[in-house]
Amino acid sequence: MLYYKRISLTLIDRELLKLHKLLKYQLDTLSLTEDEPSIQNNQFKKLLELISATYHHNIIDNDTKYNMDYLASYDSLTNIPNRSLLFKQLKQSISSMERKNSQGMLLYIDIDNFKEFNDNYGHHIGDQVLRSVAKQITSVCREEDIVGRLSGDEFLLISEDVNDQNAISTILHKIQALFKNPQTISNFLLDVTVSIGIVFYPKDGHTSEMLINSADQAMYSVKKNGRNSYAFYSQQMSDIANEYFFIQNTLKDAIRSENFTLVYQPQYSLKDHTITGIEVLLRCTHPRLNDIPISRLISIAEETGIINKISHIVLNMVCSQLYKWELLGLHLPPLAVNLSRKELHAKNLIVTIHNALSQYNLDPNTIELEITESAFLHESDIVIENITRLQKLGYTFALDDYGTGFSSLSNIKTFHFDKLKIDKSFIDNLPIEKDDQVIVSATISMAKELGLTVIAEGVETENQVKILKSFGCDIVQGYFYSRPLSKEAMERLLLDSN
Repeated sequence: MLYYKRISLTLIDRELLKLHKLLKYQLDTLSLTEDEPSIQNNQFKKLLELISATYHHNIIDNDTKYNMDYLASYDSLTNIPNRSLLFKQLKQSISSMERKNSQGMLLYIDIDNFKEFNDNYGHHIGDQVLRSVAKQITSVCREEDIVGRLSGDEFLLISEDVNDQNAISTILHKIQALFKNPQTISNFLLDVTVSIGIVFYPKDGHTSEMLINSADQAMYSVKKNGRNSYAFYSQQMSDIANEYFFIQNTLKDAIRSENFTLVYQPQYSLKDHTITGIEVLLRCTHPRLNDIPISRLISIAEETGIINKISHIVLNMVCSQLYKWELLGLHLPPLAVNLSRKELHAKNLIVTIHNALSQYNLDPNTIELEITESAFLHESDIVIENITRLQKLGYTFALDDYGTGFSSLSNIKTFHFDKLKIDKSFIDNLPIEKDDQVIVSATISMAKELGLTVIAEGVETENQVKILKSFGCDIVQGYFYSRPLSKEAMERLLLDSN
């Protein structure tokens, strides 16, 4: 490993030291030969003291400069190069490899779920995790490699002259082996893992900025695919990243311009074919996002945190439309509104919903809150508190996309949902897939025993309707009965139904 070298004495310091020794010798000689201190002796003594003071002052200046340079270049927590020094060293490595016409490797290393260590165990444990990871990565690197902390929970490993596959595999396997088993940190057994993005110079970039950006994209692809692994950068990753940032920035523009509209899909009772509910679905009207599926837009909005702003717009649009329909005297079933995972973790969720309904003097029973199973992937105390308090205020909840694999039966028991929506993937092949029939039938029976109303999503054929009815399903939603409708079409349907 490369470490910071202490600043050596300057040429002036060395000359002052020589002069200091010479004058001291002269002073000692004079003291031995004279009984009484002479004027010349006193002058020598004063000169000696002046030079000595100057010498020590320069040494202190050097120590201060060393400390300041160290703090400016090294991370105070992990004692490895910081972002500033890393960029300098990476540029130097690129210049060196360019002269030697050799290949280098850059690893972008990110600690998985680091925020949870801080949230669940405290920041002092998070700091110890950072120190431990830095120390472990450093321990398996070659002497000439450079490891530094880029920011937060992100590290870089710079390796020059990596020209064969064996050397590459050795480095990667050593790093992965470090995080194979849980680690004991301050009496806590923690499952610390890392995601690694890998790029090569000059194949993947000729500048430090290009290499770091590409390595970041490779690391992000690992995060998207389950974490705790590594990925080599490819051009496809760059294309995906460019599209991602395009959508993210355009969505922000859509939020500023409120380029959103709502469509409404009615839900029908299998008992009497009346409309028992209406799901509100979002559509984006921004001209540059027309060709992108709404599911993709919502996914990116959730990942980037801007979903809360979109949801706030949607909730106000829903309440405004409900108010207008009530003024027309329409008999309305509850409008089902989706809550994202980010919203469920928001501390101001209850206030946001309450204020939106209060603005139009609406009761909690006029809307129904839908939560997808993925919302429970990172369940926390704030999620439990938000759902429980909203239920006490009179809001009903539906568990959406049931069967997609994220929730457990304990969540159904804990949160006392009012409705359970069976995911479309189990309905599509219901007439021909025996396994789907068994799963759907068992789900409906279980829900009935727990007192839940069952809704089947994505119903498109008469055969599906017949099978669901025979299983005891309560409500269906899908193209067989109605596609999502504009507010005008939904209003006409409600008028006819009334």
